[in-house]
Amino acid sequence: MDYNATAPPLPAYLEGISHTMQMALGNSSSVHHWGQNTRRLLERARKTLAESIEAHPDHVVFTSGGTEGNNHLLRGAPWHVVLMDPTAHDSAFKALEKGEMLKVSESGVIDLAHLEKKLSTCADQGLVLISVNSPNNETGVIQPLEDIVRLAHAYDHVFVHVDASQALGKVPLSFSKLAIDAMTLCAHKMGGPQGIGALVLRETISLQSLMRGGGQEKSRRSGTENIMAICGWQAALENMPDLQHLRKWHDHLETVLRTAAPESVVVGGQAPRVCNTTNITMPGVPNHTQVMSLDLAGFAVSAGSACSSGKVSISRVIKAMIPQDYVAETALRISSGWQTTQSDLDHFSKAWIQLFNQTRQNK
Repeated sequence: MDYNATAPPLPAYLEGISHTMQMALGNSSSVHHWGQNTRRLLERARKTLAESIEAHPDHVVFTSGGTEGNNHLLRGAPWHVVLMDPTAHDSAFKALEKGEMLKVSESGVIDLAHLEKKLSTCADQGLVLISVNSPNNETGVIQPLEDIVRLAHAYDHVFVHVDASQALGKVPLSFSKLAIDAMTLCAHKMGGPQGIGALVLRETISLQSLMRGGGQEKSRRSGTENIMAICGWQAALENMPDLQHLRKWHDHLETVLRTAAPESVVVGGQAPRVCNTTNITMPGVPNHTQVMSLDLAGFAVSAGSACSSGKVSISRVIKAMIPQDYVAETALRISSGWQTTQSDLDHFSKAWIQLFNQTRQNK
């Protein structure tokens, strides 16, 4: 129940890596035929990724993952103003030396009126970046990207970045149709390899490379490309399962849990959400108690981002949506994926309800 932390590897990805280990015998920057054969594998994978999000292959810069992609974008250009989604992943939130927080509703959706007001006061101050997280890694909330881009592009020198690390295989992505300026992607959230991702960039954004060296990735990210992981990701992309049925299962799960605990809150429940994610409070039961108890019952869940060094505390993301600590500290994320069955969610709901009833009886 913790696919948003990482998804188990798709069989196709494992097969893809095995095949690449036999085929990629040279460095992709070498001019001899072994190197050029590896280069062809690399560019074929770049094309596959670009096609999956309707972008041009030249827009794709391979990185080590979502954290590097977010840091590269936020730290690699001389932004004068950064308007940040307060529910952003820590890799974006902490990359900022300075930034202005946007407002979100109790459902975690960007306040468009507030964004428009911010733009009216800062759009003439130089390069402006709007950075949002969609779908959100903790709540699954999907931001109104079309509206955000429309407001941004009414001004010159205002750009939109979307951290879409949780999107692949779960929501349709079109870099070209949305007219987004930059997008962060990550492989392991969809069942691909850990340690590989991409930053997708339009030519209108000029970034200084954070990695200096041999000038790989058209001098945008030096370092020998991780060809095994890249080709493993390609194989996963070519064999992405359809996950849309998970939305119906999660809707049922939320109904069952809220029937058992009427005071519980589905965080972001009034907003559009990705198909595989439920974040729900268990009234009166701290999230760290839930995580440990459900682990003993055989279920992996989390209280927030898995990138917070194993800490279990009140999530900054949830706190931005639910200001009351006594409510926010009871929020738990349940996320499913390609191996999940309806029976898994049914068994989970029974364990969750049993824990809630036991805790209530002990008080």
